[in-house]
Amino acid sequence: MTRKPTELVILLLCISLLTGCEDAERSPKDYPCVQMDKVEVLSDGAIFQARVTSSELENIVSYGFIWNETDNTEFETWSKKELTETPSAVTFTAETHTDITKDQVYSVRPFIKTTETTVFGPAAVFTGRGSRQARVTDYSPKRGFDGTVITMCGKNLSLRQGSLSVFVDIHPAEIIESSENSLTFKIPETPLTGWAPLKVVSGDQEIIIENAFEIFGPEIFESSVTEGYAGDLITIRGKNLTHYGPPRLQFDMFLTEIIEAEDDQVTAVIPFVKNFFHDTTVNVCLFSGQKFTGLYPPFTIKKSWEEKSPTPFDWTWHYNAFSYNGKGYILEMNTKLLYEYDPAADSWNSISAFPGDRSNNTINLIHDNKVIVIGGNIDGTSCPVWEYDFNTNIWTRQEDAPFIFTLATHVTLNGLEYIITESGLVCTYNYSTREFTKKYHFLHLGRMFLFAYIANGKIHLVTYGSTWSYDEGTDDWTKVSDNFFDKDAYSIDAIGFYYNGSPYVLEDGVKLYRYYADYKRWVVCGYFPGSMGGDSYKTTFVIGDYVYVAATFSHYWGCAPLHFAYRDR
Repeated sequence: MTRKPTELVILLLCISLLTGCEDAERSPKDYPCVQMDKVEVLSDGAIFQARVTSSELENIVSYGFIWNETDNTEFETWSKKELTETPSAVTFTAETHTDITKDQVYSVRPFIKTTETTVFGPAAVFTGRGSRQARVTDYSPKRGFDGTVITMCGKNLSLRQGSLSVFVDIHPAEIIESSENSLTFKIPETPLTGWAPLKVVSGDQEIIIENAFEIFGPEIFESSVTEGYAGDLITIRGKNLTHYGPPRLQFDMFLTEIIEAEDDQVTAVIPFVKNFFHDTTVNVCLFSGQKFTGLYPPFTIKKSWEEKSPTPFDWTWHYNAFSYNGKGYILEMNTKLLYEYDPAADSWNSISAFPGDRSNNTINLIHDNKVIVIGGNIDGTSCPVWEYDFNTNIWTRQEDAPFIFTLATHVTLNGLEYIITESGLVCTYNYSTREFTKKYHFLHLGRMFLFAYIANGKIHLVTYGSTWSYDEGTDDWTKVSDNFFDKDAYSIDAIGFYYNGSPYVLEDGVKLYRYYADYKRWVVCGYFPGSMGGDSYKTTFVIGDYVYVAATFSHYWGCAPLHFAYRDR
């Protein structure tokens, strides 16, 4: 290429060989000295020329030039053009087409490296006219996860360590290694998924590659259900669901509990929403690290609660209710009346007056169109037993039970009624013989909550803190799971019920829990809509697909009757 004389800047360096060597403590005969001869500024770079002024050429292992916008001594930050072949003459040149910006003033220094040291010559000054356009010719790989290392090939990228910048979209990437013709960097952690642009910045130049790299993120292929009740399980199937960290599943603003998580499948609990009485459509998003993906179409959380006709009475104590022949019943002790609830008519009626005295909880056993009411003692010295015949509407006093209780629960197993009291006493009741038999003393009650149910042919007992299983053959109990029900110091006890194959617990305050035996864990599946906290005295009975919860909300001015129906099927 022919160059005009005006394009040449000749630098006459008026300096001796000794003063041109910056390592002044060493003798010129031991180490070479070097000085600039000239700088030829090109429209797209520069040509540097220097001379070795002392020592033997064979001692040199590499040589070249460094240049920078400022003449500081942090030479490792300067652009560097290094030649590794042995110089054949005392004069050497190097041509560069990168790291030179138009109208920018630079300092350039020659250097010589031996096996023992590096010697820099004095600086010369020139004004740049620009560089050749940096180019990216290829890169690999083109797909991967956050953290993928990419090797990029190109031309005129940079000779300055750390002068290159790489961005994935707007996110800076970590540079691992760079040179004039290659670049290695790591894809950063970002919320991005899918195809993203890459941008390489070299000085005042930018290289933008659109749709350059596909970032793998979580993907949802399908879900097990498109609608469901709070507390039900939903399984999301896809890929990369846990790659970036433990998944989080969110229904609109409601974050739900994860039951199981694999990279291709996540099982979670459908959360409850504050809109108790209406179906709620929500958007479902799965998060893994910063990545997220959505479930389409939107998910419907079906209403779990319906408001029903309130009870026609107030009460200040917690009494057990029961169901019989498609209707619900509550024996209310303040009025000493037996009330009947008809779900078809959504109405309450008093059907009988109770002839005895009661001041506490009862156990209600159903046999042969009769209900046997046990307990509810007045003086704490006896446990009366009454039988009510639905056909005749007659109450009959039976022989007292050989125990007393304040709280108790019961289940039916192999024709016997198992009764467990708050003191831990376990008794059986044989309806045919009308006999009570003391079986065992349960020693793990904790804080007086009792709820029994049958699962897999065994009695299970739920207390505050633990769930236990009873073995009839060994007459012994085994803990099967822990629980963490809330206990409100100002309310009367939690209640439990068995519904559609699952046990439930409505804790002292407002949370409703459901137990998944396969996972040995209780999950929150809803809130009781009739209370904002404790002081809610509740009882429950199951009819068909509904659980009916009758309650009072206690406050300074009395007790307000409440009645709600719950379902999750």
